[in-house]
Amino acid sequence: IQRSEHKREDDEIVYWQEKLIKDAHNRTIKPWLQLESILPLTESRKQLRIARENILDFIYNITRKAISHTALQDNNEISERPKPIFTNYWNRVEELRNNVRSKSCEVSDENFFDDARSFFAAIQSVITELTTFIILMLAMHTEVQEKLREEISVTFNNNKIDAQHLLSMRYFHMVYQETFRLFPIVPIISRQLTGDIKLESCTLPDGCYVMIPVFAIHRNPAYWYKPLEFIPERFSPENSSSRVRYTYIPFGTGLRDCLGQRYTYLSAATIIVNLLRRFRFTTTVSNVNDVEITNDLILRARNARFSISRI
Repeated sequence: IQRSEHKREDDEIVYWQEKLIKDAHNRTIKPWLQLESILPLTESRKQLRIARENILDFIYNITRKAISHTALQDNNEISERPKPIFTNYWNRVEELRNNVRSKSCEVSDENFFDDARSFFAAIQSVITELTTFIILMLAMHTEVQEKLREEISVTFNNNKIDAQHLLSMRYFHMVYQETFRLFPIVPIISRQLTGDIKLESCTLPDGCYVMIPVFAIHRNPAYWYKPLEFIPERFSPENSSSRVRYTYIPFGTGLRDCLGQRYTYLSAATIIVNLLRRFRFTTTVSNVNDVEITNDLILRARNARFSISRI
């Protein structure tokens, strides 16, 4: 996919993605918007429909270009239809785009759209905010930054970046996880119950929504030693083995966890490696409590300032 081709659509797609995020946040804090009898009467429903159509068109066009590029590489010609490996995905995109309900696929239209959109959301929101927080943490902790820079030098030795070497960077992985612990980009996860759950004081009924406060769990002193300190080593293999289950869930967990976990890691690692090879970062921010954040559905750094000097 040519960068120039993507750039023409970039601003509009980002705008509609932000619309979906803001709408989801509004529905969370305004209970009346959760009523299906009221939502169709609002301007929000119209905006949702337009946003959905625009994002589906974007996914459709990107998918077609990817399929054509693969066919061109394999056969030196562009195929009108995708190869078998793409068939199911392509058909579902076409069905959604043409408002045709699938009769053969067990995955619902809404779930498929959510999964397809999650990849784009990872590109536009999660990776952007995550890399900002990583750089800010490295600027606050220059000793960690230098240690990571040393690992980058040993791992790549000025060679081309590739996925295999990115995945082998143990210290970066600890920095990545510790940043995600302090700043989970999706700070709250909601799930709808498929059955009653009995608690000590009450029973949560089938069908109700449960909010999981990821941000609070990740900073809970009952589970984390010095929770407001940036300590990458807490994610070393020996320290991770004793961690209480489900106390670290930046991507959720179970069948509905984030599909873009690997892509997010590789993208963030590529960006950080390229930056640390060329620049050194410092900041006047001294501790995590001083980091200003904003939260709708996405955790964002607010007024994050650091100094950059070329190495």
